Amino acid sequence: LFLNDFERFLSLKPRVPAPASPRPVPETGPLVCRGLTFRYPGSERDNLKGVDFALEPGQVVALVGENGSGKTTLVKLLCRLYDPSAGSIQINGLDLRALDPVAWRKIITVIFQDYLRYALTAWENIWLGDPEAERDRERIARAAELAGIDRRIGLLPQSYETMLGVRFQ
Repeated sequence: LFLNDFERFLSLKPRVPAPASPRPVPETGPLVCRGLTFRYPGSERDNLKGVDFALEPGQVVALVGENGSGKTTLVKLLCRLYDPSAGSIQINGLDLRALDPVAWRKIITVIFQDYLRYALTAWENIWLGDPEAERDRERIARAAELAGIDRRIGLLPQSYETMLGVRFQ
């Protein structure tokens, strides 16, 4: 039963196609939403309508609002799990629809309120953000520093070697 579900999952076609000639993902730049509107397929109402905002590199943002206000929908659009019904999302002036969704998703990270911490070491949890990359500890330490979590990891009993869960201890 599980294998049938798994095979069905693997056969799903992406909802967001890559453009024929995708543009390179910009390294940095402002993220701007203009007139962002989205309606889920089969729905009769917009989940987001006319959303405008700009985020600068390094800016920290928390999405706060009532259930059903569109927070998760906005994050799904920023991750390019869906494309907007109207309006645009741009990074450094380039519309996300001009990018390969897989390449875009490799450079972004989303932390939801109900996050998952794997029963692995701290450095392995960070490495899972890009499992195709080498397990380069210097690169992982730099990522932790950029995320502002390196000092907290340093306070753990075994720093980056600390298991972040008790399942396998």
